[in-house]
Amino acid sequence: CGKSASSKSASATKMNTDKDTLYINLASELDYLDPASNSSVDGACLAVNSFVGLYTYNKDSKLTPALAKDMPEVSSDGLTYTVKMNKSKWSNGDELTANDFVYSWNRAINEKTAADYSYLFDVVARKADGTLDVTATDDYTLVIKLTAPCPYFNQLLAFPVFDPVYQAGVEKADPNGTNPGAWAQDAGFVCNGAYTLKSWKHKESM
Repeated sequence: CGKSASSKSASATKMNTDKDTLYINLASELDYLDPASNSSVDGACLAVNSFVGLYTYNKDSKLTPALAKDMPEVSSDGLTYTVKMNKSKWSNGDELTANDFVYSWNRAINEKTAADYSYLFDVVARKADGTLDVTATDDYTLVIKLTAPCPYFNQLLAFPVFDPVYQAGVEKADPNGTNPGAWAQDAGFVCNGAYTLKSWKHKESM
């Protein structure tokens, strides 16, 4: 403190030129990598690279389509959002469709999942059976109905809890619904983001 860095120490910091490796400095072992269960910063750093939703942010922090083809079509009363999706696949090669979002979002509000951010779905209307009023009108069209106009709803669609998860993998790892994050506790889980997790030495490295 009190003195500027010497030229020697200043030159010790170099630009990382490795273009093939993602480096993330994690402060602690994350509790969950499941986008619905995670609520930690460390977990979010990994979740946004392992999963991607309808929208994301570009290098200039501007909201931009990811799995969506464009920004949503919004009804004149601000209550109905229609999202057209690009064709995409899960990391195991299975097709990722609008029905995956219907499943994932309803899973996030399920009490058994106990998602800390489940309240973010409160803006979405409910059907008579208590599920979200979200419909896949075809494989690549998602229709979302809200309880009231929400000016920041597009931003919510880029938040990790709104990312899709692979239903077959979730249910295989937790058939009774008693351990909702079990499917993403070790390397090899199915995801849809830019990176897949190949190894995980718990409390050490990923």
